[in-house]
Amino acid sequence: MMDLKVNVGGIAKLEKGMKELGLESRGMISSIIRKIAFKIEREGAKEAPVLTGRLRGSIISRMKSPTHAVVAAPVKYAAAIHEGRSAGQRRTIRTKRGLRRLPVQKGNPFFERALLKTKPQVDRIIKDTVQALLNKIQS
Repeated sequence: MMDLKVNVGGIAKLEKGMKELGLESRGMISSIIRKIAFKIEREGAKEAPVLTGRLRGSIISRMKSPTHAVVAAPVKYAAAIHEGRSAGQRRTIRTKRGLRRLPVQKGNPFFERALLKTKPQVDRIIKDTVQALLNKIQS
């Protein structure tokens, strides 16, 4: 299974600022993390290569805690697709026609592309949340 780990730096500052203002942050932070994870999941599925659709269909996001989400592709070959397979990692597999040696394969970093494409959206989510908080405090 391949997990994606992303640290969203602005969230910690936002949480600290909310605590200083005496505002409850857990629900809001959890909502932001969930939105971000879902955006990455959706973009990861768009970027994943498709032969049978199994890899694309396997990409999921789930909350591990109120401030921690995981986006994963739980098929066995996800890491080999994403990272590639070097000469040292070549394997021999058994098929109906006999033994077959898997070739060296160039990586297809679909999760990395998904992160790059979602970064502006993630920044927007955080900025909109901060603006909503400022508006709430001023009123």
